[in-house]
Amino acid sequence: LGHETGDKLLVDTAARLKTATREIDTIGRLGGDEFIVLLGCLQASSDVRLVVENLLEQLRSPFHIDGHELVLTASIGIAMFPEDGETPSELLRNADSAMYHAKRSGRNAYSYFTDSMNRDVSRRLQVEEQMHGNHRRKRQHWSLRRSKKPAATISGQRISRNPKTWAPSALRSSRSRSEIDRELY
Repeated sequence: LGHETGDKLLVDTAARLKTATREIDTIGRLGGDEFIVLLGCLQASSDVRLVVENLLEQLRSPFHIDGHELVLTASIGIAMFPEDGETPSELLRNADSAMYHAKRSGRNAYSYFTDSMNRDVSRRLQVEEQMHGNHRRKRQHWSLRRSKKPAATISGQRISRNPKTWAPSALRSSRSRSEIDRELY
């Protein structure tokens, strides 16, 4: 549909968000298709649910842009001050975790942040860091085991590969290429 239609959709989405919130609330676009809604002066945490359900209701109706009917789905993450974070970055990170939890639960859903989400994210990051660290170490090990002999020789204008030295020593073993790849990656 193009960038122009996408831009119009973002403007219309922001307008709907504004109609679903109160005068005291703040709406902003984080980037891409993500918006942030800051709710102020809440009397009870149940007030959040009413606003969020209104937001979802506003976004369920199709958008009509340039002769196209567009239907959006929304996933909303909720983080409360000060229970879920005391700084803007903590609140944003925790609301983001809750939003991804809502996405996994199904579209047009919302989720409140919980400490278990933070533990899950931390655990996932640790596993990813370990995997990337192992990958880097194995790649370094692989590169250190390369043969010191030239991998190619030039004779005249023709380049020929020495079949005994072209591969690292790790690949000249009794193990299959797929076994080595699994070890490296």
